[in-house]
Amino acid sequence: MAYNLGWDIKVTKGSGLAEFVLDHYVNFGKDREPREQFWRAAIDAYQGANGDYWKRRDSEDIRKKDDNDLLFKSSNWRSNVFVMLIKAKVMAGSCILTDTVMQGGKVPFSITVDKDSPEEYAAKAAEKQQQQIYDQLNYGRADRGFMKAFFSMGLYGDGILNSPAMTKKRRMKYRQQNMMPPGMEQMMQMMPPEETIRWEPYWDEIWIPGVEYRSVWDIFRDMTCENVHEGQGVIDREYLSAHKLRQMKERENINIEAIDRLLSSNKDAIRSSDTGSQKPALEKLAKQPPYCLLRYWGRVPKKYLTDFEQHEMGAPLDETFGFNLPDAQNEDDEIECLVEVVNGEIIYVDENVNERRPYDICPWEMVLDDPSGRSIADNLRDDQKMVNDCVRLLIDNMMLASNVLLAGKSSYLAPGQTNNFYPGKFFELSDNVEDARAAIQQIIIADCSQGLMSLQQMLTAQADSDANLPKIMDGTSGVRQQTAFEVDQLVQNAGKYIGQVIRNVDEYFIEPIIEKIYHYNMLDGKPDAKGDFVINGNGFSSFQSRVLRTQSIKEVLQMVMSNPELFKEVKLRPHIEEIYKGMDLDPVMLLKSDEEKQQEEQQSIEAMQQQMMQEMQGQMQQQAEQLKQTIEKDYDGKISKMVRAIALATNIPEKEIGRITDLVLLTGEGGNGAEQPMPGQLPVQVPAGMPPPGIPQ
Repeated sequence: MAYNLGWDIKVTKGSGLAEFVLDHYVNFGKDREPREQFWRAAIDAYQGANGDYWKRRDSEDIRKKDDNDLLFKSSNWRSNVFVMLIKAKVMAGSCILTDTVMQGGKVPFSITVDKDSPEEYAAKAAEKQQQQIYDQLNYGRADRGFMKAFFSMGLYGDGILNSPAMTKKRRMKYRQQNMMPPGMEQMMQMMPPEETIRWEPYWDEIWIPGVEYRSVWDIFRDMTCENVHEGQGVIDREYLSAHKLRQMKERENINIEAIDRLLSSNKDAIRSSDTGSQKPALEKLAKQPPYCLLRYWGRVPKKYLTDFEQHEMGAPLDETFGFNLPDAQNEDDEIECLVEVVNGEIIYVDENVNERRPYDICPWEMVLDDPSGRSIADNLRDDQKMVNDCVRLLIDNMMLASNVLLAGKSSYLAPGQTNNFYPGKFFELSDNVEDARAAIQQIIIADCSQGLMSLQQMLTAQADSDANLPKIMDGTSGVRQQTAFEVDQLVQNAGKYIGQVIRNVDEYFIEPIIEKIYHYNMLDGKPDAKGDFVINGNGFSSFQSRVLRTQSIKEVLQMVMSNPELFKEVKLRPHIEEIYKGMDLDPVMLLKSDEEKQQEEQQSIEAMQQQMMQEMQGQMQQQAEQLKQTIEKDYDGKISKMVRAIALATNIPEKEIGRITDLVLLTGEGGNGAEQPMPGQLPVQVPAGMPPPGIPQ
């Protein structure tokens, strides 16, 4: 039997085990052929290519009357414009899914301690295990694999990830190198470090478990079973160059002899018309890779393995592959294995001990009793076709209605007239023609643009409904203005639809992938990060925090702030943190910490104390000024009374006594019994011969 592996790669014979894998490759390919038609139409629509499904069916071709020669095709003037409706919706859906699930570029999951785990330190070990997986995913750029898978879900209906995909990461690092010769350590201490130490580069290589995106075009599986881990098997196809095949010889337990035979017998392939079910981008290549690697993960009858060991290898499998055939009751018993076949040659065989295949498939929209998912492009196939036809008709109508179309009789024109028409054209009519309208008349084409534009708007609105992704979700607005209630209803319905997709991501991607990496770390990981843990996908929880819970928290917070009794019972900060998280903002960066609040409180107290001191000083100065004014007023009154009393006792005029008193106050020399001066005034002194104030002579 001949097997077509795509392009010019054909295999006519092989071992029984290789034929077993190739038979499944052919059968799995036939089972998915109906689905491939949808994939090809989806990628053509995303790229705006008029492929077999989207091309315009022309009504008729224009031919000459005399013979059957083709004058011109009707498609030469008809519009073939392609409205990028599917691309816009697929991009919007995949971006919303990525932005909602992968907040901060991290895979949303949590690790909790199993309820039956008795260890007291299990909680700290779970935190360390979660941080270790975060570091592994971040170092392996797992977010890029998830983003591609989300895009594949929206375009093809299914996204496929391979995990744990062991990836070899190389990073250039630097280390210090002492440049001083041996025995000169004391001199080194006397010299500055920049003169004795240099930094030399080196490569740091580590193997980490990660996530690898796989295209739906390269995965062939048992379509009779929805679960990829329960079917007969799954085949991962990869085309290899000679260089990449040669590099595979560095792997452990690889069949080097088979690889050498392949390298010596095969030459570069030339493009073939029979390309099979290839990626559309690869079909355009002029030179194709010459080797096709098929990785079969699935159940294999023991008789094929025994036959391969006895007749093909001629030695036990453990000598080449490090793999011993397990005991089985009979030869028809099936063993879960990994078999790698390149152009009919088996290069690797191993037993899949945990019986779990490394592929996880997540649908965008589940279809009842169908193993394949339904994509956004599938939901918009009819909408895309109708919008294309509507816009093409609109452009065709405008071309006809906006251009000049003439009808006439050539016999009414003078001999030698041409059919060319341009502004300023002069037509010479025949002598027997009295009216030019008898020779030439314009054909008026009705303008249908208004009706076609209204139809296009209606079809676009219908596409929003069919895709469950209204324009408001991707930040754009429709032509028709909508009320706040209508917008709210559209967002809620779209949120529920996206929420179901996120639930699929939690169940089919996050939980199984993180669980496999966790099992890998339990075998070869940090000792203080091990324990009996439970993996939880938090994609839907993060979606609730962002879309659904945010509005609810705002409503609750508004009710709490308006009621003093409820405000006493509620913690305000957690509400604000959840609102910030729902708006994709970091509450740690935006909200004040306890230290910052204590510092601000201390600064406020110090400012208040300083203000109080200033106010007290101002009050004291004001009181002192008032007291001074009161004392001065009383003192002036006493002086007046004293002057009046002296004037009465001595018969001296009050003015003279007042002058003498002023002199006394200025000199400040007084005898016994003189009053002490007021604060801020000069001392008072009574002249000689004058009695003390207030004492009559």
